[in-house]
Amino acid sequence: MMPKISRLIIDQQFAAVGIKITHARMQITMPRRRMKINQEMPRMTIKTTRPTFDIDLSGVNADNGMMSPNQLLKQRRSRSEAAAMEYIGDVVAQGDFLSKVEQQGNRVAGYMRQKTLAASDISLNVSPSSLPEVKWNKGSIDISWSNHKFNIEWAGECTPEVIIDPKSSVEIFLRNRPSISITVEEWDTADSAGRLIDAKL
Repeated sequence: MMPKISRLIIDQQFAAVGIKITHARMQITMPRRRMKINQEMPRMTIKTTRPTFDIDLSGVNADNGMMSPNQLLKQRRSRSEAAAMEYIGDVVAQGDFLSKVEQQGNRVAGYMRQKTLAASDISLNVSPSSLPEVKWNKGSIDISWSNHKFNIEWAGECTPEVIIDPKSSVEIFLRNRPSISITVEEWDTADSAGRLIDAKL
């Protein structure tokens, strides 16, 4: 029987650490604001007053005999006063003529003849002495403007929305646990190398 040699076998396994890193992913959403434009166009307003004129023919009408009631009353009063004064003067003149005793013949007939032969004023002016009175109103024109108005209004908010998915993480785990295994095996010396025999001895 061949002698046996014991051999010590050590099996060692080191620990292995696994690291899993997840990078964060960021998503940014930017909402758009709505723009509203309000504008008011300029306007022009024109106000006009037409020119007018008025012709006053009261003076011309009065000269032609077409008088107003007041003018007619005034004329009649003036003529009545003049006629009364003329009549009074005529009576006085007649009395003076008839009272002259030195005159021969029929005094009344002589006075009437003298009065008939007296010069009378004859007016050949057929045109009115007054001219029409014209009154003018120049009128007016008024132009007004309203300015161009421009207004911009913004609706909504311009706040960015930030979403992080997935989040950043670091995961550390033990991939292999540390272990050590020691076993003793016996070998035949014939099968063993010379160094094992020396080690045994």
